[in-house]
Amino acid sequence: MLLFAALGFGYINLALNQPAVQQSTYETLVASLAVDGDNYTTSCTKYHVYPWWSVDLGAPYDVHHVTVTHDRDPNHGTVAELNVLIYDRYSELLAISAT
Repeated sequence: MLLFAALGFGYINLALNQPAVQQSTYETLVASLAVDGDNYTTSCTKYHVYPWWSVDLGAPYDVHHVTVTHDRDPNHGTVAELNVLIYDRYSELLAISAT
């Protein structure tokens, strides 16, 4: 998961190495693997009807865009629908994007 904020003329990955949690863990694919900066690692939950994954950015930011990637391993299943929810520090919903 990449969350970007504009700083000067570039962007920084706000999610990099931030605390992440998910509903459950499939095998050893823990939530923190999604924000470790390594494009060859991934996190994965066990099967749930509505699985969730979350990252705490640690501070308020003006988020410019969100990039979510899905690995190509056929053993990890597919993503049929994805909702991105952005909350402020008071747990109030600020933005939503659905695919």
